[in-house]
Amino acid sequence: MNGKKDLKNVIVTLRKYGNKIMENLSSEDLFWVPEGTNARTIYSYFRHIINAEIYWLKMLDDESFQYLEKTMSIIDMIHIYNQLGQYLIDSLDNCSDSELLIKTPKFEQNKIAEKGTLAWLIERTSLHAIHHFAQISYIRYARNNPPASEPLPSVPEKYVSWGDTMDTLIFSFLHNERI
Repeated sequence: MNGKKDLKNVIVTLRKYGNKIMENLSSEDLFWVPEGTNARTIYSYFRHIINAEIYWLKMLDDESFQYLEKTMSIIDMIHIYNQLGQYLIDSLDNCSDSELLIKTPKFEQNKIAEKGTLAWLIERTSLHAIHHFAQISYIRYARNNPPASEPLPSVPEKYVSWGDTMDTLIFSFLHNERI
């Protein structure tokens, strides 16, 4: 088991996949809602993914990032998404061994009584993100603008599929110690 290496791989892979999913979207794609529904948009899903990572960082008493405003540009959101990824990698480089163990936070009366660990945050938010990226992908297919299946300019070294991303998450989750 190499917790840091596995968790860094999760972060890098998820960032590659997220960037792929968010490339080549028009304004119409970002804000499309099926007629007659109150469904979420690609924009709102992506903002939610980022704000969830920020929420759990705050639950570890880390105030390095502020929640994203509803009016932020998609370019700025992608930039912050990538900054968050690098921040998590840097945090892993500087964390204690105990932060590499998977420890779920404990709640009492809707307040955190016992914090989780950095490793738990990475696993939790990665599973959350991949779920919403699948929803974004579904919307893209519905709009006849599916995510690219070829290497993209932002990810030239490898095509990153949903399956590759899930395999990376599962491998890490199965190999990191829980407490």
